[in-house]
Amino acid sequence: MANLLLVDDDPVLLALLGKLLRQQGHGVTEAGGGLAALALAGARHFDLIITDLMMPDMDGYALTRALRAAPANADSLVLLVTSCLEGPDPAAALAAGADAWACKPLNAERLADLTNQLLAGGGRPVLRTLAEGL
Repeated sequence: MANLLLVDDDPVLLALLGKLLRQQGHGVTEAGGGLAALALAGARHFDLIITDLMMPDMDGYALTRALRAAPANADSLVLLVTSCLEGPDPAAALAAGADAWACKPLNAERLADLTNQLLAGGGRPVLRTLAEGL
């Protein structure tokens, strides 16, 4: 199906989401933080990058801005995922170049729906939340 980059500093959540996405048939590359994600994204293109917002080395906003500036993934879809208690700020997400954001926790069905809708969108959609129904 699609080539995905999954970014989260929580190794348990990273492994769980990676497993769910692989079960959907996607190719998944995992990165334990923003700097590792940038290194991977500099080497190849990803159709969709799903990233945590709050990470110690580089937050999701900074990662998204850096991805948009890098030729290999400037057109990749970016989904910011975080606890709704922590944000995200929709204006900041849009300014950074994110395509959508969703709140944790994501169960398998919601993750599949969101991923499939973003990938089927054809191009970069306007920033939308899972709650608004992609």
